[in-house]
Amino acid sequence: MANYYVDSFAYDYDMFMPAKKADNVIEINSKRKSNKAKSKSSSRPKTASSRFSATTLLLVMIFGLIAGNIYLRVQVNEVANQIDKYDTKLERALSENTALEMEIENCVSLKNLEVSATELGMKKAENYQINYIDILDGDKTEVAKNGILVTADAE
Repeated sequence: MANYYVDSFAYDYDMFMPAKKADNVIEINSKRKSNKAKSKSSSRPKTASSRFSATTLLLVMIFGLIAGNIYLRVQVNEVANQIDKYDTKLERALSENTALEMEIENCVSLKNLEVSATELGMKKAENYQINYIDILDGDKTEVAKNGILVTADAE
């Protein structure tokens, strides 16, 4: 082999040339070297097929995330629609309750009671039909004897 330099190590191309083995050297650990060579081959750069599978896996994961997101949004929308439906039913029930309460108040009002009473033939009490009881004078008891009221003072 020819040397291309003259007394200079600046361009030592022998470092990059394959090493020559001596004829009298025997390798004992040849199996270990083959295992090391195999482990070095596993650290080689990725090939096109491994890049394709990694890219495919990544795309499948992204698609799965997007599909899951869409599915969850659909579920949320369905629940929101059910809540809206029940809110509408609640509002209708509350307004119907208010209408029924107003109807009950109208039925019980004094004006309606007076109209119903006159329809049944009733009329207002006259002044002579009203009896006033004076209870400030003390305790008194009225007892009816033979249809006549008798007043007795309590002691």
